[in-house]
Amino acid sequence: MDNQKEIEIEVIEKEAFDFDGNKKTLKFAFSNYLEKIQSECSAEELPSIASSFFAELSRKEFNYYILPLSVGQIFTDEDEVYNEATLATLRKIIQQAEGSFAFGEFVPILILPECKKDEFQFELLTACLKHTARRLKKEKSICGFVFDESLVSAVKDEKARQFFADELLPKHPDYKFYRIESAK
Repeated sequence: MDNQKEIEIEVIEKEAFDFDGNKKTLKFAFSNYLEKIQSECSAEELPSIASSFFAELSRKEFNYYILPLSVGQIFTDEDEVYNEATLATLRKIIQQAEGSFAFGEFVPILILPECKKDEFQFELLTACLKHTARRLKKEKSICGFVFDESLVSAVKDEKARQFFADELLPKHPDYKFYRIESAK
């Protein structure tokens, strides 16, 4: 991939609310890294590109790196069948981050589920993210999820947030969950 210069990193300070309603101001690092390597990078190039990217990322000051995850890429056309190849690629990318970062042993990552506004019922979205968390449970970089309220309006509802937390926290007690008004 000769277009490494096109990988952009932007740090944005945003007000975020945890699922208990507590407001925090956090610095989120956003990048087009995942999109670029999925479309333009061969498996052989991934380690060197990832190393360069995470070295550049380590020079930025932020609380969490936001990893966008297209929910539509995780679901298949069959009910409750997930695209394991996409999740395997995601695992490889996260593993490249671990052990190569200025924070210590890992990059603190929050997954940002991306979908068209309310494309999926919140229960179905929760099942997808629960499966994703299960597939990524060994990756210590994953700290939880951040929801863009402009895309997933259900997270404005306390009962929906509680449902999501009840589904994920038993297996992932250290995960953090945030909601923001808009990712960008």
